[in-house]
Amino acid sequence: MPQRRKTEIVQVNLRMREDFRQRLWREAEKSGRSFNQELVHRLEESFTHEETAAMRDAILSAHDERNKQLQDAFANLQSLSKDIDARREELAKRERAIQDLQARLTETLEAGIKK
Repeated sequence: MPQRRKTEIVQVNLRMREDFRQRLWREAEKSGRSFNQELVHRLEESFTHEETAAMRDAILSAHDERNKQLQDAFANLQSLSKDIDARREELAKRERAIQDLQARLTETLEAGIKK
């Protein structure tokens, strides 16, 4: 392939079915472009579409990964919340036991003083 400047305009011979050529002509007229401009436009769009699709796929993949991380973090928080609730319950039981012991101790001391 000969080396040319990237901005150089080159002629390309192209073969296609007649019905396809006619369709391209109609689309060129609708868009207000020449036949050549329509061909170039559609070819450039195909690359843009591929690049956009690749970016979309990368974004979706990153989104899926982040979503998984958030789900894992949420599950971890739920587990920690249940653990905290269980510890609070255990602490409340111990506080009640201490209060019961204090009440019995007070009763015992008061009974001992009265004798």
